[in-house]
Amino acid sequence: MNIVEIVNLFRTLSKDTATPYLCSDAQAVIWAAEAEREACIRASLIHDSRTIALSTPDAATLDETTGSLVSATYSYRVSAINASGETLASTAATLAVGASAGVVVTWEAVTGATGYKVYGRTAGQEKLMYTADEATLTWTDAGTVTPSGTLPTANTTTNVVKVPITTGRQYYPIHASIHDIESAYLTDGTTTTPLSATTRQALNIAYPYWRTEEYTTNSFIHDDTGIRLIDTVAQDWTLWMDVYRSQINPMSTLATTVSPEIHVNHHEHLVDWMLKRYYELRDPDAFDPRKAGDHEKNFANHFGYRKKANTMKQARANRAHKTRSWW
Repeated sequence: MNIVEIVNLFRTLSKDTATPYLCSDAQAVIWAAEAEREACIRASLIHDSRTIALSTPDAATLDETTGSLVSATYSYRVSAINASGETLASTAATLAVGASAGVVVTWEAVTGATGYKVYGRTAGQEKLMYTADEATLTWTDAGTVTPSGTLPTANTTTNVVKVPITTGRQYYPIHASIHDIESAYLTDGTTTTPLSATTRQALNIAYPYWRTEEYTTNSFIHDDTGIRLIDTVAQDWTLWMDVYRSQINPMSTLATTVSPEIHVNHHEHLVDWMLKRYYELRDPDAFDPRKAGDHEKNFANHFGYRKKANTMKQARANRAHKTRSWW
C-alpha cells in the first residue's frame, strides 16, 4: 500500500486540502511506530508458532575522522545480535580516506536486537572489529583494532517463540511483540514437557508456598514483558511458545511503499480503520461519529473483534470462584 495514495485519500476527504494535520495523522494512524496498536493489529493479532528472525541491518553510513589508518578505501558491514544468535551482515559500505584518518561507522537500530557487530576493513574480506550493545549505534575505527573472525553465514536470531532456558533460572523476558501465550512446552530435543498457563491467585490456592518451595506444577505465568516458570528447571532446555503477537518491525513513516505483516488480501481493509480514525477527529471538516462507527464495524467484520488487553483477567474469569474461610 502506497503512503502517497493514503495521504491523497485524506486530502480528498478534507475540504481544506492544505491542512497538514490531517495528512500527517493519516500516516500516523497506520504507519507510525504505533502501527501494532492501530490498524493492522488493532482487531486481529498474528497467531505465530514460527521462529521469526531479526532483520538484517541496512548498510552503514561512513564518515572520515582523524586516526591512524593509511590512505585507502575501507569497507564495513554491520550485523544485529540477540540471545539466540546473529543476523547476516549488512551490505558493505565503503569510504576512501586520506592518511592519518579514521572512519566513523553509524547504523540504524534493528527492532529486537540486543547488540551489534561491526566487520571491516578490507572489501570482500571483512572481519569482526567491534561488538556494541543495543544502545550503541556508532563506532569509530581509529586504526588501533586488528580485525579477526569471519562474517556470519546464516541468520540465527530466531527468538520470538523460542527461549533458551538456563539451569536454575525461572524468569525470562520475552519478545516485545508477544501479546498472549496460547501454549508452551519445554524440550531438550528428546523429551517434551507441556506447560499450562496459570495465575498467582490460582497458585496461592493450590500451592500456598510456591514462591519458596519446590513443586512439580508444569505451569507458567505470563506477564506483560516476560514468562515465569513455576518449576525450577534443572537442566538447559528450550522453551517453545505458540503466541499471539503484533508486527515485529514497525513500518517506517518515511518509506514510499511499506507492507504490513499480514496477507496482502487484507491490506485494503486497513483503510476502514484509517477512515474511522479520520471521522473521529475533532475537526469541523472531519468529525462524523456515525461514519466512524460504520467503518469500525466494517473493519471488525473482516478482522474480527479485537482481543482484550487484560488477558490475565480473562484467564481468572474462566476459573471457578472459591471462597476461603479463616477460623
